[in-house]
Amino acid sequence: MGTMRKRKTIWTLRNKLSLGFLLVLLIPSLSISISTYKSSYNAMEKQLHGSANQGVATANSIIEYAIASKIKDASYLAERLDGSMIDGRNSPLIQPKLIQYKGLHEDAMDVFVGTPEGLMIRGVPKEDEGTFDPRTRPWYIEAMKQPGKVAITPVIINSSGIPVVVVSQTLSDKSGVIGISLNLESVRKLASIKVGQEGYIVILDHTKKFVVHPTAKAGSSPQENSLDTLYTAPSGNFNYMHEGREKYLTYVTNTDTGWKIAGTFYQSEISDATAAMRYVTIFVLAASLVIALIAIFLITRSVLVPIRKLQKSAERISEGDLTGDLETGKTDEVGELSSHFQTMVDSLRTMIRSVHETTDRVSSSAEELAAGADQTTQAIEHVTIAIQEVAVGSERQVQSVKHGSINMEELAQQAANVSERMVGVSEHVKMNAESAQEGSKAATQAVQKMHDIDETVNDLGQAMDSLNERSGEIVNIISVISGIAKQTNLLALNASIEAARAGDHGKGFAVVATEVRKLAEESAKSATLISDRIEAMQMDMNHALGAMHQARTRVTEGIDSVTTSEQSFAEISQAVERAMEHINDITGVTQEMARGTVGVVDIMSDIAHISDEAASNTESISAAAEQQLASIEEIASSTADLSQMAEELRELVGRFQVEGKS
Repeated sequence: MGTMRKRKTIWTLRNKLSLGFLLVLLIPSLSISISTYKSSYNAMEKQLHGSANQGVATANSIIEYAIASKIKDASYLAERLDGSMIDGRNSPLIQPKLIQYKGLHEDAMDVFVGTPEGLMIRGVPKEDEGTFDPRTRPWYIEAMKQPGKVAITPVIINSSGIPVVVVSQTLSDKSGVIGISLNLESVRKLASIKVGQEGYIVILDHTKKFVVHPTAKAGSSPQENSLDTLYTAPSGNFNYMHEGREKYLTYVTNTDTGWKIAGTFYQSEISDATAAMRYVTIFVLAASLVIALIAIFLITRSVLVPIRKLQKSAERISEGDLTGDLETGKTDEVGELSSHFQTMVDSLRTMIRSVHETTDRVSSSAEELAAGADQTTQAIEHVTIAIQEVAVGSERQVQSVKHGSINMEELAQQAANVSERMVGVSEHVKMNAESAQEGSKAATQAVQKMHDIDETVNDLGQAMDSLNERSGEIVNIISVISGIAKQTNLLALNASIEAARAGDHGKGFAVVATEVRKLAEESAKSATLISDRIEAMQMDMNHALGAMHQARTRVTEGIDSVTTSEQSFAEISQAVERAMEHINDITGVTQEMARGTVGVVDIMSDIAHISDEAASNTESISAAAEQQLASIEEIASSTADLSQMAEELRELVGRFQVEGKS
């Protein structure tokens, strides 16, 4: 079993859990912090915008109070004064009223009336009255342009360096213009109104000159074109850049004067104001992150320690080591997983032990089956050799019987000839002595033939006895084969039982055991068939032996008769006369010998037939033995495969270590 390379990855379980916990903790914290900071920022921005709007509204109210009263005063005086009241620079009907007004209004720098003739009537007399021409002044010119309406001059700086504006209006009869010079010192105090930390109030008149500015002089024009936006609408707000810093400005237009009253502040004040909140938020996030990391470490450690134990146990098991036990001491899901994992290891350990034992039994059974197959093979080989020897003996027996049959036929023919000759001798003995001599020669030949027949029959008897003995040996061998087949059947049955116990691993062995049992049954059947045929052959051979014994008896009698005939022929040769007395006896014996010879021929034919059947049966037995040998060889091959599979299974199971090292 090859070892798998462990690929390093950053996506370990610890990193995944840590990342998950961090996301769960940081995303809400960041969302809350960011939303809180934005809310604070927006609230501060709204507050500063409100402060700017409040400052602008306050400044507008102050201007309306300061200017509006003077507009009303100018309108009131314009209606009360006319040309009939003008009488020189010190008009008695006008100047006292102007002086009185000046004394009642401290914010009024001066109050005066200018005429088309160039007269200047003042509430505060001055030395330059003789040279001062009101007709050249903006307040006079603007008022005369719009009779009956109030005119307000741009901001000017008087001789004392005080910014002033003049509110003017034509007299009721247009005989002159009344003007009130307003001290803007009270308005300039608006510059002290703070908008945020660095913001301030700015007021510009309708000619785009500063009325109020914390640093610029009253009456001066702004250096930045960005303030031109103030004159595009009656009110509004916008952002602009001032000296490289972004500023916010909100403005309104005073309806009485047309002045632009604006409040402005730096946008950075919002960030500065929320800096404390930002720092607190960052600190809280950092502290939360530290606490979260500690909590994540403890949680992941409590989860990963038992999981790592499981991992190490799994690695040992993957390497075949089943000796270790897993104890986590946990009662949670990981503890249950560890418990189930240990149960699985115990079950696997028990199964491996069972497979070990089953493999040993299968291997032992396969060895016994192989040994039985070897014994059966050897026995069948011996049987085959014996059967082949029997077949060879049967073939020789058939040839001998055929040869004996031919000799017996010749003997029968000669016996018939002898009988005929003996008749002829009986008829002509007296007439032909030479015939007696020929008869003596024929008798001598007959004796020799009879001896040959006796030897042949004796050899045939010995062959039949040997065949009978071999048949007995075959019966014993068949008994051994039947015993081996029964033992093989029992071994196959035991192998099937062991295969059933082995489960899926023993299915192949079960198929082999079934085939072995079938072959054993076929071997038993073949052995029974061979035994039956051998028994039939033994019965036939017993009959043949009986016939052979009779034939030997007849041949012995024939030899005796032929010997007697030879002696008779000798006596006939010596004394024909005395032979005649025995011719009748010789003739009877010769006829009896002829009949016996015919019987022997029939017996020899039966023996030849039986020998042919024995040879045929021997060939069938040899074929069955060869088939049985082939079956046993298949069994041996299957047993070898079974042994090999059992060995492979033992090697596979042997890779697992289920007992601790001693």
